[in-house]
Amino acid sequence: TNTISCNTTWKFYRFLYEVQKNLKRFEEEKFIKIRKALIYMRTNDIYDVPTLAKLCGMSETRFYVAFKELTGRTPIQTKQKLQAFKAEALLRSTDHSIEDIAKNVGFDSVRHFRKIFKKFYSVSPSEIRKK
Repeated sequence: TNTISCNTTWKFYRFLYEVQKNLKRFEEEKFIKIRKALIYMRTNDIYDVPTLAKLCGMSETRFYVAFKELTGRTPIQTKQKLQAFKAEALLRSTDHSIEDIAKNVGFDSVRHFRKIFKKFYSVSPSEIRKK
């Protein structure tokens, strides 16, 4: 019985090792896929969740969950943050109108742009422009 017990114990630990190894590989694969989406988001202004999910070879639901799990934000929140970041750079480095900048970074409405911008910077685009 001692031999069976040792053999069973060994198999159990081997099983746990394989599960852990597969989980690690799965997490790395998921990270690589989400990283691909993040790179796409940084280099393109027009995209949506279905496009990003397809790019990553994932269903929309799986992509959304994995994205939020790995980044701490939803894809929409990340998109808005990137848009606000790009807008801030344009506000500081150009004399383009706020309306043009909002459109340039992908907002359909200036009102929505101002709301999102203020959410991330705690000041309006006009206040950034004045500084």
